[in-house]
Amino acid sequence: MYIYCMSRLFYALVFILLAVASKPIAAQEAVYHVSTLTVENGLPQSYVSDIVQDSNGFLWTATLNGLGRYDGKEFKLYQHTKANKNSISGNIILHMFLTKQNWLWLCYDDGKIDLFNTVTEKIIRLSQNPTFKRLENEVQNFKSLVSDMEDHFWMLANDGGVFEISPKQKSIRHFTYRQLNLNEPVVAIANYQGKLTWFTKTGIAFAKTGQYQSYSFGKLRTMNGNLKEHYKVSIKKNGDIIVIDSLGINIWNPTSNEIKKIKLPFFADPDQSLVTLGLKNDILYFGLANTIYQLKPNYTLEKWIVNEQKGKANSLCIDQSGVCWIGTNGYGLRQYNQTRKTLPSYQKRHHFVKDVLLKAGYTEAAIQKTVLKHLSSFSSRSTSHGDSLWIGEAFQEFESLPLVLINEKEIKSFSFKNSDTKDLTKRSIRFLTHDGTGVLWAISQNNNLLKFDKKNLSYSVQGTVQINRKEFINGLIYINDDLFLISTPSKLLRYDLKTKRTTDLSYQLPTNNVLCIKRDPILSNLIWIGTLADGLIGYDIQNGTTKSYNKQNGLPNNTIYAIIPHGKNELWCSSNKGVFSFNKQTKAIRSFTSIDGLPNDEFNSFEYLVLPRGLIAFGGSIGYTLFDPAQIADDHFNPKVVITNVNIINKTLTQAVQTIKQLNLSYHQNFININFASTQYDFPQKIKYRYQLKGLNKEWIEVGGQNQASYTSLPAGKYTFMVNASNSSGKWSAHIKQISISIAPPFWNTWWFYVCCLLSIGLLIYLFLRLRIRKIKQQEKWKLDVEREALQLHAMALRARMNPHFIFNCLNSIKALIQQKEETKAIRYLTTFSTLIRNQFNHNGNEIPLAKELDTCKLYMELEALRFDDYIAYEINIQDEYLIEETMVPPLIVQPFIENAIVHGLLPSPSGGKIKIDVYREGAYIICKIKDNGIGRAAAKLNKEKSRPLHQSQGIELLEQRIHLHNNLHGSTSTYEIIDLYEQEKATGTLVIIKFNTEEP
Repeated sequence: MYIYCMSRLFYALVFILLAVASKPIAAQEAVYHVSTLTVENGLPQSYVSDIVQDSNGFLWTATLNGLGRYDGKEFKLYQHTKANKNSISGNIILHMFLTKQNWLWLCYDDGKIDLFNTVTEKIIRLSQNPTFKRLENEVQNFKSLVSDMEDHFWMLANDGGVFEISPKQKSIRHFTYRQLNLNEPVVAIANYQGKLTWFTKTGIAFAKTGQYQSYSFGKLRTMNGNLKEHYKVSIKKNGDIIVIDSLGINIWNPTSNEIKKIKLPFFADPDQSLVTLGLKNDILYFGLANTIYQLKPNYTLEKWIVNEQKGKANSLCIDQSGVCWIGTNGYGLRQYNQTRKTLPSYQKRHHFVKDVLLKAGYTEAAIQKTVLKHLSSFSSRSTSHGDSLWIGEAFQEFESLPLVLINEKEIKSFSFKNSDTKDLTKRSIRFLTHDGTGVLWAISQNNNLLKFDKKNLSYSVQGTVQINRKEFINGLIYINDDLFLISTPSKLLRYDLKTKRTTDLSYQLPTNNVLCIKRDPILSNLIWIGTLADGLIGYDIQNGTTKSYNKQNGLPNNTIYAIIPHGKNELWCSSNKGVFSFNKQTKAIRSFTSIDGLPNDEFNSFEYLVLPRGLIAFGGSIGYTLFDPAQIADDHFNPKVVITNVNIINKTLTQAVQTIKQLNLSYHQNFININFASTQYDFPQKIKYRYQLKGLNKEWIEVGGQNQASYTSLPAGKYTFMVNASNSSGKWSAHIKQISISIAPPFWNTWWFYVCCLLSIGLLIYLFLRLRIRKIKQQEKWKLDVEREALQLHAMALRARMNPHFIFNCLNSIKALIQQKEETKAIRYLTTFSTLIRNQFNHNGNEIPLAKELDTCKLYMELEALRFDDYIAYEINIQDEYLIEETMVPPLIVQPFIENAIVHGLLPSPSGGKIKIDVYREGAYIICKIKDNGIGRAAAKLNKEKSRPLHQSQGIELLEQRIHLHNNLHGSTSTYEIIDLYEQEKATGTLVIIKFNTEEP
């Protein structure tokens, strides 16, 4: 009671001090983003009994109407249906435990237990196994589930004992508390540094891990308590064991054997519901009534969240990004962002400047003593230098210009008179700025450039800027001692104090819609320009170059109302899409909108202030925000991205999505939709995605908040689908999810099909060519047969011409013998001639053996020798008689050469001559050489020209035709050659070489 009264007195004193002091509040309010997911968002049911997050980042919620998996975008439901034997065993889930192997233990109100794999989505109905059937009626509300070093699980039994459960071995063992050598029932189980730990209402005992029949306990420690519910035990990193009961927090250190007790908050009713929510990052969370408390690592107790909405906390989960999830008793799933403070939101009550100053801790009385009480919307003009904020009135005209100074301690009003007492012009401040030393400068409604003297509270007109009086001045920047920049919606002007000259620089800008200008605090030549529709422009006044930043570069909006530098690299801007910060060095952008808690997304021109100690205020159409940018921590979380659904030609895969590493598809399965989600849940609307299909896309495709990739008519090939997500600050995560995709080509587009086609085409071509060749051969054979027959007829005709020619010569010889009265020679000649004629009649074919031809030649030479009284001699040399018997030649093929040798070579010779015939083999040919020692062809030709012969010899001509026909008929290459013989340049005869080819064609 004493503590309660002292606390009330303390808060009363604080309130009184705040009411009378004009000093502003120094600390910024802690604002957490709060949202609630209900059945309208897809939650299975509003009573959330348990929450866990798996290794992939999915959030699992146990409710009284099934299990839900949340991916930041939507819930996937798992519910029991009687028709589906593969569904979960029930819908009323009281508790849920997640093991390291991604198995969820689902414990139902009727005592059933399921094991559900969060990756494969496989369900094992443990209670259907007869071994585990007894658990349905003998477990105690599933308050504790603990695994030991051997992956055995321990659960409380109704009789105060425990169950040892081994799903792998499909075994179960029960121990009563007396078998554990305890004097009272076990109310909680924990695993303390590898040792199973039993908790009773009055003590704690340890069991040696692995010994389940005989246990050795440590010394029991008594804890006074009157629990209405079972313990939920928490073990800190330093080994401290924490048990909360209705009387307070019990902290026991087994090493020191000390028990520390922390009483619950004095305003807590012991009969109120107490829920131990869990331990995260060594901070213990528990709920009492409508409040959630934190027990810090140093054991200080702090009130964390006061729930002003209906519903009490049932369960708690702090996810990987630091977001706290609270499951309520019928009022949905609440989300608290405890790690990152958002921009606070405040409603307009007066005008922007007054609202901000009041919120910052300045008093109404101090404001009423200044011109600020007369301000209206958009009428304030302000400039900050150090911890001093000066504000002037833009619309009202005064003989003495009123300015308000706001510093960390107070608000003061000053009136500045014109130093030129003769100048009685009333003026207003259209824009206010300061130079590097803090001297105030302003431009008035009549475009006078004014310089203020704070010491003498006066101002002087330094010149007049050449601007159309209708132009609305929205910016004034001091460059140096001589130069100023002035902006209007359509102009950017430079004014030179020395020359009093105004220069239009608008042509150097990529826009004619200027809303504000601000000098960079570090780079003196760099001017930042906010535009109506062209984003943020960096303008280098020295060289006249610009660099634009807009929505294409990542800005949330292209309308920039105000620019406020913070630190060396950060610019804070208000826009038509909330407030954002722009990092000049990294180009990183942090965006804050109504999603983050701002009153609305649309802000206003001239409604901005930089208060002492660096507080920034931006005003909009509905309200304003006031914050310290140094306390707005950046988001450095690297969220994972998960695949939530894969759709192939409008059919969802039945395979669990998280098990998909490779998709092997046929050629007609080339219409693919892939859904994905980020596992950062604090601001899912701010998460951006990008994806790439390696093998098709060369660059990342950024799709903003769209969480689906679609590919239609995807060509056959091997691809890798990659998806990446940003965090809420727009930074791309280091985690990239990949799935390999292989699309088989159609059978007509495969290598084996090409090979088969080529082989088939080759076979067809081969068959076609073979048939064509066969047909051509048949035609050629027919033609050849016809030609052969024609050639044979021609050969017969030539032979017929040759035989009469030969016979005519012989008869002339016989005639000559008879005329010469040489009857004996004539008879001998006639006998030999008859033998020769008989041989010719016997050789009626197209070919005869070479031996027969030589016999004919021998008879002929005998006839000629008889005719010319042995004036002619001959000699025949044959290398191999067998060869000439086997070699077939045309009839009378050699005789014409012998006849020519006799008639033209030997007979004209005064002494006659000799013919020598040599026959031998040379390679594939039978060589027949006919050599005479007559006068030679040159002399014979000369004789022929002098006197016309008795008859014209046709033997050689016929011979050439017959050799040609013989070669064509038999595919042979027989040839002949005539060589003139000389000795000391004197003709000594003629050599004829006939080559008969003996190879088969």
